[in-house]
Amino acid sequence: MEKVILSNEEYMELLSKKPDFDGSEGNLYKVGSRLYKLYHNPYSYSDIRLEEIISFQPKIKHTQLPLGAIYFNTQFIGAVLHPFDAASFETIFTRPLPFKIQKLKELSRNLQELTKQNLILDDLFQDNIVITKEEEVQIIDIDGNNCHHLKSPEQLQILLKQFRTLILECCIPGFTFLDINKIKHKVITAPQLSYDLLAKLLKDFERNPIISQYQKTIK
Repeated sequence: MEKVILSNEEYMELLSKKPDFDGSEGNLYKVGSRLYKLYHNPYSYSDIRLEEIISFQPKIKHTQLPLGAIYFNTQFIGAVLHPFDAASFETIFTRPLPFKIQKLKELSRNLQELTKQNLILDDLFQDNIVITKEEEVQIIDIDGNNCHHLKSPEQLQILLKQFRTLILECCIPGFTFLDINKIKHKVITAPQLSYDLLAKLLKDFERNPIISQYQKTIK
């Protein structure tokens, strides 16, 4: 794990700049070939937890995990991230349906890879997914308190519901947040998507052995 120890001068210089990105957890600054994320409330985060997440990188191919930790006066204050030349996930919403389906399958693959290591996210939203200039799907914002060990069926239910919502947002023009349970057994009367397609994508995701184990518990 990389460790960046900021001097008082370096820290004050960062704070004097306008952030390159404003995040809900912290501000992000481009520094050379790295992205520094300085947490708004660093006392809510753990460098031990961050180091544990980073340790999974050799086993994870399709998601770039954080690179290291940032300290100031021995206090852990942020994370070193890989800067992506990327666009928001929302940019694929206007692309042809086959392209969107392919990107959703890639997202499913990435989630499966994480869950195989017993890692699960609790905020799988548009803002935490990007499309790189190579048109690859990347899940971001895995440095904070949104990445956990997969321990319970409830965690899986949250992730599956968020994944369903992403599929609908991506494939149905004008879709806004709905109660997924209300449309579970209905065909979605939209130009581009049916419940059969939604079910197929979810089946691909749920084929993961760890997810299957928890699905049995849920049922």
